[in-house]
Amino acid sequence: MSLRERPQGPDLTRAGDTGTGAEIVVDASVAAKWLLRDDEHLMQADAILRAYDEGTLTLYAPREIDVEMAAVLRKAVLQRRLSAERAAASLQRWFALSGYRLSS
Repeated sequence: MSLRERPQGPDLTRAGDTGTGAEIVVDASVAAKWLLRDDEHLMQADAILRAYDEGTLTLYAPREIDVEMAAVLRKAVLQRRLSAERAAASLQRWFALSGYRLSS
Protein backbone atom coordinates (compact mmCIF):
# COMPACT_ATOMS: atom_id res chain seq x y z
CA MET A 1 0.00 0.00 0.00
CA SER A 2 1.79 3.04 -1.11
CA LEU A 3 0.04 5.16 1.44
CA ARG A 4 0.03 8.90 1.16
CA GLU A 5 1.17 11.10 4.02
CA ARG A 6 -1.87 11.84 6.15
CA PRO A 7 -2.96 15.44 5.66
CA GLN A 8 -2.44 17.53 8.75
CA GLY A 9 -4.86 20.08 10.06
CA PRO A 10 -7.98 20.41 12.12
CA ASP A 11 -10.26 18.80 9.54
CA LEU A 12 -8.59 15.38 9.81
CA THR A 13 -7.73 15.08 13.47
CA ARG A 14 -10.73 12.97 14.50
CA ALA A 15 -12.33 9.84 13.06
CA GLY A 16 -15.10 10.62 10.63
CA ASP A 17 -13.72 13.96 9.44
CA THR A 18 -12.72 12.78 5.95
CA GLY A 19 -16.26 12.67 4.64
CA THR A 20 -15.97 9.04 3.53
CA GLY A 21 -17.58 7.54 6.61
CA ALA A 22 -15.61 5.15 8.76
CA GLU A 23 -11.87 5.20 9.24
CA ILE A 24 -9.61 2.36 10.32
CA VAL A 25 -5.93 1.85 11.02
CA VAL A 26 -4.70 -1.29 9.29
CA ASP A 27 -1.58 -3.07 10.45
CA ALA A 28 0.56 -5.56 8.54
CA SER A 29 -1.26 -8.57 9.98
CA VAL A 30 -4.49 -7.51 8.24
CA ALA A 31 -2.81 -6.31 5.05
CA ALA A 32 -0.85 -9.57 4.77
CA LYS A 33 -4.13 -11.48 4.54
CA TRP A 34 -5.00 -9.50 1.40
CA LEU A 35 -1.80 -10.63 -0.29
CA LEU A 36 -1.17 -14.14 1.04
CA ARG A 37 -4.81 -15.26 0.72
CA ASP A 38 -4.25 -18.34 2.88
CA ASP A 39 -4.69 -17.09 6.40
CA GLU A 40 -7.52 -17.39 8.88
CA HIS A 41 -9.81 -14.38 9.19
CA LEU A 42 -9.46 -13.75 5.47
CA MET A 43 -13.17 -13.00 5.11
CA GLN A 44 -12.98 -10.24 7.72
CA ALA A 45 -9.89 -8.73 6.09
CA ASP A 46 -11.59 -8.85 2.70
CA ALA A 47 -14.63 -7.07 4.14
CA ILE A 48 -12.34 -4.20 5.15
CA LEU A 49 -10.81 -4.08 1.68
CA ARG A 50 -14.25 -4.22 0.05
CA ALA A 51 -15.47 -1.27 2.14
CA TYR A 52 -12.34 0.64 1.12
CA ASP A 53 -12.94 -0.19 -2.57
CA GLU A 54 -16.55 1.00 -2.22
CA GLY A 55 -15.39 4.29 -0.73
CA THR A 56 -17.13 3.80 2.61
CA LEU A 57 -13.91 3.33 4.57
CA THR A 58 -10.72 5.35 4.76
CA LEU A 59 -7.57 3.34 5.47
CA TYR A 60 -4.68 4.53 7.58
CA ALA A 61 -1.54 2.57 8.33
CA PRO A 62 1.63 3.00 10.36
CA ARG A 63 4.49 4.61 8.47
CA GLU A 64 6.49 1.35 8.67
CA ILE A 65 3.86 -0.78 6.95
CA ASP A 66 5.61 -0.90 3.55
CA VAL A 67 8.72 -2.39 5.16
CA GLU A 68 6.59 -4.76 7.23
CA MET A 69 4.76 -5.96 4.13
CA ALA A 70 8.03 -6.63 2.30
CA ALA A 71 9.21 -8.64 5.33
CA VAL A 72 5.96 -10.63 5.43
CA LEU A 73 6.32 -11.52 1.76
CA ARG A 74 10.00 -12.41 2.16
CA LYS A 75 9.15 -14.72 5.04
CA ALA A 76 6.41 -16.36 2.98
CA VAL A 77 8.91 -17.02 0.17
CA LEU A 78 11.44 -18.50 2.62
CA GLN A 79 8.71 -20.73 4.06
CA ARG A 80 7.75 -21.74 0.49
CA ARG A 81 4.22 -20.41 0.96
CA LEU A 82 4.60 -18.54 -2.34
CA SER A 83 7.12 -18.11 -5.09
CA ALA A 84 9.46 -15.15 -5.42
CA GLU A 85 7.57 -14.13 -8.56
CA ARG A 86 4.23 -14.16 -6.77
CA ALA A 87 5.75 -12.21 -3.88
CA ALA A 88 7.02 -9.55 -6.28
CA ALA A 89 3.59 -9.31 -7.92
CA SER A 90 1.94 -9.10 -4.49
CA LEU A 91 4.24 -6.28 -3.48
CA GLN A 92 3.33 -4.40 -6.65
CA ARG A 93 -0.38 -4.88 -5.83
CA TRP A 94 0.36 -3.58 -2.34
CA PHE A 95 1.93 -0.41 -3.71
CA ALA A 96 -1.07 0.09 -6.03
CA LEU A 97 -3.40 0.49 -3.05
CA SER A 98 -3.84 3.94 -1.63
CA GLY A 99 -4.64 5.30 1.79
CA TYR A 100 -2.92 7.42 4.39
CA ARG A 101 0.26 6.73 6.30
CA LEU A 102 0.26 7.91 9.91
CA SER A 103 3.37 9.62 11.13
CA SER A 104 4.77 8.45 14.41
